[in-house]
Amino acid sequence: VPVRQGYWLPGPGWVVWPFTFGPGIRSTLKKFQPDPISAERLLQGRSENEESIQRATPPRDDTLTQAVSRMSDWAKEKGYSGLVMSEKEWQSLVLYYLTQREVSSFSGGYVTEIVKKAGDLASQEELQALVDLASNIWNNTPQPARGGKSANQMTGR
Repeated sequence: VPVRQGYWLPGPGWVVWPFTFGPGIRSTLKKFQPDPISAERLLQGRSENEESIQRATPPRDDTLTQAVSRMSDWAKEKGYSGLVMSEKEWQSLVLYYLTQREVSSFSGGYVTEIVKKAGDLASQEELQALVDLASNIWNNTPQPARGGKSANQMTGR
């Protein structure tokens, strides 16, 4: 790992991930440089202000059908009718953003569109629940570029 000009720190070596990035992300990956502290907090499941949000365990369904059903039930309960969509509609939405060239197509496009569909969210907790449900759908959507497998299937969840 480069420490400063001309100096290197021995690192852990190469890691082989059980999935690959799609062509959209690969084309702009070199431009994407997250803040290292924020990235570490994300990997540890921590937030900037942990006291402000009591986060429930994110849902991890086995199929897209289950994930869409969970989202629909939550949306009906909370009164967000714009989020009650068919499995095909969710799949089309995810696949559209998977093919975008920006690294932030998940947060900058997909999640932004879902938040707009919801309208005015009542609280930060509802926003977190919505993002967790949207991630559950994203991770359960079969991806054509990956042999029709979802991210969850590829990681063995």
